[in-house]
Amino acid sequence: MGRLGWASVGVLILACVTGCVTATPQSIEEQVRQRAQERWDALVAGNVERAYALLSPGARQARSLPAYRAMIKTGFWKRAVVDRVECQSSETCKVMVMVEYVYRGTLISSPIFEDWVLADQRWWAAAG
Repeated sequence: MGRLGWASVGVLILACVTGCVTATPQSIEEQVRQRAQERWDALVAGNVERAYALLSPGARQARSLPAYRAMIKTGFWKRAVVDRVECQSSETCKVMVMVEYVYRGTLISSPIFEDWVLADQRWWAAAG
């Protein structure tokens, strides 16, 4: 291999040493936090279909999308932030979401508690 070939190999090795950092796996709490925030972002945005897709397979089996859509008041929530995730096991977690909504002209902030479950190697809201 000529000088140019070895130089290219050296550059590739250096690039990998500086940029090929293996991503550390997310903790269970981080995974649940991300999925729960995704669900609440969808609810705040009025994307009922996306929020429904983040319900557990069992919850979706028990309630159809049209039934779920009928119970969701789009535009009600103004903001939602996952505040706390506490996992009781490697398959169940409790999530506290601080939601904001307007009631009689006043902005209200209130906690909502949800159960999240692991099924098919993904985290899902246990109910909607």
